[in-house]
Amino acid sequence: MLRASARTRIWGEFSRWSTAPFNGSGQEGRECLVALEIQGSPGAGYHLVQAPEGFFEADDWFPSASEALEAAFNQFGVQRSEWSGNNIEPS
Repeated sequence: MLRASARTRIWGEFSRWSTAPFNGSGQEGRECLVALEIQGSPGAGYHLVQAPEGFFEADDWFPSASEALEAAFNQFGVQRSEWSGNNIEPS
């Protein structure tokens, strides 16, 4: 499992959130810490788990660890060097 965190703006409410504003909501969003984990294996794929403070935990599935790392960079700006942990070989 790999772990990292990022500060970002989150829009929505506890059970429904996004890293981008919802169309027509007029909501300003809230900056918070997002705990990130990458879990999985080559045979099963990898989950990018996203847990923003005060919001419901969500995850996205990717066929490779490299794709999960790329998604974390694209969505949260987390560089590969910022991850800690082991048991995952980025492909």
